[in-house]
Amino acid sequence: YQAEVYGLFRAIAQYSNRQVDFIDEDSLTAEGLTPYKALVVTEPNVPTSGQEAILNWCRRGGHLATVSGAMASDRYDQPSTALSSATGVDEAPRPRVMDTSHQGHREKEWSSLVHNASGELGQLSAYVIRSHFTSIGPRSTVLATFDEDKSPAVVRTDVGQGQITQFGFMPTTPFPFMDAYDPSPDFNRGPIDGSIPYLLDFLDRAGAAPRVNVTDAAEDGTQVMRVETPLLVSDSGAVLTVLNWQTRAVPPAEQLPLSLHVSVRVELKAKATTVDSVSLGRPLDFTCTPLHPAHAVAGSTDGKTTYLVRFAVDVTFGDLIRIIV
Repeated sequence: YQAEVYGLFRAIAQYSNRQVDFIDEDSLTAEGLTPYKALVVTEPNVPTSGQEAILNWCRRGGHLATVSGAMASDRYDQPSTALSSATGVDEAPRPRVMDTSHQGHREKEWSSLVHNASGELGQLSAYVIRSHFTSIGPRSTVLATFDEDKSPAVVRTDVGQGQITQFGFMPTTPFPFMDAYDPSPDFNRGPIDGSIPYLLDFLDRAGAAPRVNVTDAAEDGTQVMRVETPLLVSDSGAVLTVLNWQTRAVPPAEQLPLSLHVSVRVELKAKATTVDSVSLGRPLDFTCTPLHPAHAVAGSTDGKTTYLVRFAVDVTFGDLIRIIV
């Protein structure tokens, strides 16, 4: 499941530009989960107290996603029914396996290891590992089914004010084995499994919108995928890293930049006075507007105000944008 964590990070952060935090078992408390709208659990062994905290958080409006085998046991590897009791979805036990199938394999060799599925958000491919959901609760909706036996592949269940989405496989399995540092990382080639629309649906339902919104200046505001924007904030302002994962393997002189419109929700002690591009070596034209409290980013503290900072920039491979108060 550690490879699964990396695959999910690449799909959610690098491809979809959603802010990601990593939390450990000690944070699985009512207080620790409060700042979050969405949580993805991949670990099969989760302490009983942590499972209870997660499910109570869901009942209060949180959105949980699990992968095959997640939350199946407690910290002592004793079987747990907490998740199935909350959802009414029973998952048959399966042996934990060491997945080495990717080593030395190319896309054509993955085809013999795949369980295909289809659903309302598109085709799916479960590589190597799949679950068998043996029963579905009355509050559950089947979003996708496996082609081979028509059993559920993705199930969403209303739990209190929140929802739980259960993947009966390991979504984003191919992502860890695509080289992020290759000069031409392209998520549209290679053995992609079709899970991104289902992950985005889960995040959208949770209200986990990108903190930094990036649109294509040349295409009438179309949302740009595969542009990652990590954000660091301090009392002096903020630094936004813009990483263009669409870059192709061509000489730099032939590389055409992306023309982007960027909107950043950021907590600042005062209104920004300067926004500049390190790559371009000059200030950028920008606007900085205080947001209504209803649109403030959760966790804003120390008397900071949440502002919406907007600017346009051309990015080839990447850039650092400084927002200075």
